Amino acid sequence: MTGDFTLQFLQILGEVFINAETHADSSLGVFVCGQFYPNQQRLVLSIADSGVTIPERVNQRFKINLPAIRALRWALVEGNTTKRDTPGGVGLKLFAGLYLCQPGASPDCQRSGILAVSCRSGRIQRI
Repeated sequence: MTGDFTLQFLQILGEVFINAETHADSSLGVFVCGQFYPNQQRLVLSIADSGVTIPERVNQRFKINLPAIRALRWALVEGNTTKRDTPGGVGLKLFAGLYLCQPGASPDCQRSGILAVSCRSGRIQRI
Protein backbone atom coordinates (compact mmCIF):
# COMPACT_ATOMS: atom_id res chain seq x y z
CA MET A 1 0.00 0.00 0.00
CA THR A 2 1.22 3.48 -0.79
CA GLY A 3 1.53 6.09 1.95
CA ASP A 4 -1.46 8.08 0.67
CA PHE A 5 -3.63 4.98 0.43
CA THR A 6 -2.58 3.82 3.91
CA LEU A 7 -3.50 7.20 5.41
CA GLN A 8 -6.87 7.23 3.62
CA PHE A 9 -7.53 3.65 4.68
CA LEU A 10 -6.78 4.40 8.35
CA GLN A 11 -8.96 7.53 8.31
CA ILE A 12 -11.87 5.64 6.79
CA LEU A 13 -11.44 2.73 9.19
CA GLY A 14 -11.55 5.18 12.08
CA GLU A 15 -14.73 6.67 10.62
CA VAL A 16 -16.29 3.19 10.47
CA PHE A 17 -15.56 2.67 14.18
CA ILE A 18 -16.98 6.09 15.08
CA ASN A 19 -20.10 5.38 13.00
CA ALA A 20 -20.62 2.03 14.70
CA GLU A 21 -20.36 3.69 18.09
CA THR A 22 -22.65 6.58 17.06
CA HIS A 23 -25.37 4.66 15.23
CA ALA A 24 -25.40 1.04 16.41
CA ASP A 25 -26.10 1.50 20.12
CA SER A 26 -23.96 -1.55 20.81
CA SER A 27 -23.24 -2.15 24.48
CA LEU A 28 -20.39 -4.51 23.53
CA GLY A 29 -18.49 -2.20 21.20
CA VAL A 30 -17.02 -3.07 17.81
CA PHE A 31 -15.25 -6.33 16.94
CA VAL A 32 -12.61 -6.50 14.23
CA CYS A 33 -10.82 -9.51 12.78
CA GLY A 34 -8.45 -9.43 9.88
CA GLN A 35 -6.09 -11.46 7.78
CA PHE A 36 -3.40 -10.26 5.41
CA TYR A 37 -2.59 -12.47 2.42
CA PRO A 38 0.92 -11.35 1.39
CA ASN A 39 1.09 -13.42 -1.82
CA GLN A 40 -2.09 -11.75 -3.08
CA GLN A 41 -1.40 -8.36 -1.41
CA ARG A 42 -4.92 -8.63 0.00
CA LEU A 43 -6.28 -7.57 3.37
CA VAL A 44 -9.61 -9.03 4.49
CA LEU A 45 -11.40 -7.40 7.41
CA SER A 46 -14.56 -8.34 9.20
CA ILE A 47 -16.12 -5.56 11.28
CA ALA A 48 -19.11 -6.33 13.47
CA ASP A 49 -21.05 -4.99 16.41
CA SER A 50 -23.96 -6.35 18.40
CA GLY A 51 -26.13 -3.30 17.89
CA VAL A 52 -28.69 -1.95 15.49
CA THR A 53 -28.06 -2.68 11.79
CA ILE A 54 -27.98 0.05 9.14
CA PRO A 55 -31.40 -0.93 7.72
CA GLU A 56 -32.92 -1.03 11.22
CA ARG A 57 -31.50 2.42 12.02
CA VAL A 58 -32.79 3.94 8.75
CA ASN A 59 -36.25 2.46 9.27
CA GLN A 60 -36.42 3.57 12.92
CA ARG A 61 -35.27 7.11 12.14
CA PHE A 62 -37.75 7.71 9.33
CA LYS A 63 -40.55 5.45 10.62
CA ILE A 64 -40.61 3.45 7.38
CA ASN A 65 -40.09 -0.19 6.44
CA LEU A 66 -37.52 -0.29 3.64
CA PRO A 67 -36.06 -3.66 2.68
CA ALA A 68 -32.41 -4.03 3.77
CA ILE A 69 -31.07 -3.55 0.25
CA ARG A 70 -32.93 -0.25 -0.28
CA ALA A 71 -31.90 1.04 3.16
CA LEU A 72 -28.24 0.25 2.41
CA ARG A 73 -28.46 1.95 -0.98
CA TRP A 74 -29.89 5.01 0.75
CA ALA A 75 -27.12 4.95 3.38
CA LEU A 76 -24.41 4.87 0.69
CA VAL A 77 -25.49 8.24 -0.74
CA GLU A 78 -23.26 11.07 0.42
CA GLY A 79 -25.14 13.43 2.72
CA ASN A 80 -27.76 10.90 3.82
CA THR A 81 -27.69 10.44 7.58
CA THR A 82 -29.89 9.25 10.41
CA LYS A 83 -28.47 11.93 12.72
CA ARG A 84 -30.85 14.67 13.81
CA ASP A 85 -29.87 18.34 13.46
CA THR A 86 -26.24 17.40 12.76
CA PRO A 87 -24.42 17.12 9.45
CA GLY A 88 -23.35 13.63 8.49
CA GLY A 89 -23.55 11.05 5.79
CA VAL A 90 -19.87 10.98 4.90
CA GLY A 91 -18.39 7.93 6.67
CA LEU A 92 -20.24 5.14 4.90
CA LYS A 93 -19.86 6.86 1.53
CA LEU A 94 -16.08 7.15 2.07
CA PHE A 95 -15.87 3.52 3.11
CA ALA A 96 -17.92 2.41 0.11
CA GLY A 97 -15.76 4.48 -2.23
CA LEU A 98 -12.62 2.81 -0.96
CA TYR A 99 -14.24 -0.60 -0.75
CA LEU A 100 -15.89 -0.59 -4.17
CA CYS A 101 -12.69 0.31 -5.98
CA GLN A 102 -10.88 -2.71 -4.57
CA PRO A 103 -10.94 -6.07 -6.36
CA GLY A 104 -12.53 -8.99 -4.57
CA ALA A 105 -15.01 -7.15 -2.38
CA SER A 106 -16.66 -9.63 -0.05
CA PRO A 107 -20.30 -10.01 1.03
CA ASP A 108 -21.86 -7.79 3.65
CA CYS A 109 -23.73 -9.84 6.25
CA GLN A 110 -26.81 -8.27 7.79
CA ARG A 111 -29.30 -9.83 10.16
CA SER A 112 -31.70 -10.09 7.25
CA GLY A 113 -29.33 -12.17 5.12
CA ILE A 114 -26.12 -11.88 3.14
CA LEU A 115 -25.80 -9.01 0.71
CA ALA A 116 -23.10 -8.76 -1.95
CA VAL A 117 -21.69 -5.46 -3.15
CA SER A 118 -20.36 -5.47 -6.69
CA CYS A 119 -16.92 -3.90 -7.11
CA ARG A 120 -17.57 -2.65 -10.60
CA SER A 121 -21.14 -1.36 -10.49
CA GLY A 122 -21.69 -0.72 -6.78
CA ARG A 123 -24.83 -2.84 -7.09
CA ILE A 124 -26.17 -4.40 -3.90
CA GLN A 125 -28.02 -7.68 -4.15
CA ARG A 126 -29.20 -10.44 -1.83
CA ILE A 127 -27.29 -13.71 -2.22
